[in-house]
Amino acid sequence: MLLYAVYQWGYQGLRDSRFDDWFIHTLTVVPASSLIDLIFPAAAVQPVNDKLIWPDGSLTLRAGCDGFEVIGIFIAAVLSTDVGWRRGLLALLAGCLAIWMLNQIRIAVLFAVLQRDRGWFDLVHTVLGPLGLIAAVAAIYVWMVRRPPEPLMS
Repeated sequence: MLLYAVYQWGYQGLRDSRFDDWFIHTLTVVPASSLIDLIFPAAAVQPVNDKLIWPDGSLTLRAGCDGFEVIGIFIAAVLSTDVGWRRGLLALLAGCLAIWMLNQIRIAVLFAVLQRDRGWFDLVHTVLGPLGLIAAVAAIYVWMVRRPPEPLMS
């Protein structure tokens, strides 16, 4: 829990700085816009600051929409588990990338929900999407710890 607390403290500190635009716009809004454009090219979604904007609507992405809290939970789990440095490094890199990609898919799903049936938005946004990300973290973590640790010298 201490590792996650330190991560969260650092993350919140960055969120209150000039890096906020980088977290939201560069790492979240722009890639989500590209993914949505790939899946729904007729939607004409544009990334503008912290928003995905299209002709008949918009979706604002705030702190927490970027998936970095879930990445923090995963980092703390990996760092507190004895799996060897190689597997730990692989798990950190692959897991963080997978979580980021799944979060981008979650945003594209939220866009699709807004297009098709807005009544589902709250459920998908506050329950199903976060549970999906947490389930992914759990699956990656279980895969990582089920194998025996690698020897220090090989």
